[in-house]
Amino acid sequence: IREALTRGLESDARSVTGGMSMGERDYVPGLLREMGLELAITKLRIKPGKPFVFAAQHSPPTTKCVFGLPGNPVSAFVCTVRLAGRILSRLAGGPADPPIYQFTLTEPVAANGSREFYQPAIHEGSMVTPLSWKSSADIYSLARGNCLIIRAENAPAATAGERVPCLELPGLD
Repeated sequence: IREALTRGLESDARSVTGGMSMGERDYVPGLLREMGLELAITKLRIKPGKPFVFAAQHSPPTTKCVFGLPGNPVSAFVCTVRLAGRILSRLAGGPADPPIYQFTLTEPVAANGSREFYQPAIHEGSMVTPLSWKSSADIYSLARGNCLIIRAENAPAATAGERVPCLELPGLD
């Protein structure tokens, strides 16, 4: 793992998937620290995607970035779209924040828990239909969606007809 991380630091940015939690076999955060990187983020209050690491190595005139993504593919995808993509866009001279759209719910969504939640959904025009969500391993729902409904921490239930913030997913055209 150390060798792969070292090779990765030859690039401006590197993504690593898995081994981000703070368990006994989650080596990546410790290795990044040993290699002299500053861990700016070690965990998030989002769902899916809690075990996320953002590390930076400052070597003027450049800064090298490492995105430590969760091992779960849905969590890794959400962290890439919502977080890593923002930084990569800035490094490329683009905007830091992707557009957030307000779409109208076609059906209600339940109250949200203590972490910001990105629920896969399908939007058509200005309408959005939430997809059933089983867990952060529900790659089927993610693959069906074209956007993520952004539910704030402790958000109350929302009824059909309410407008909710949504993040469009990048197309595969």
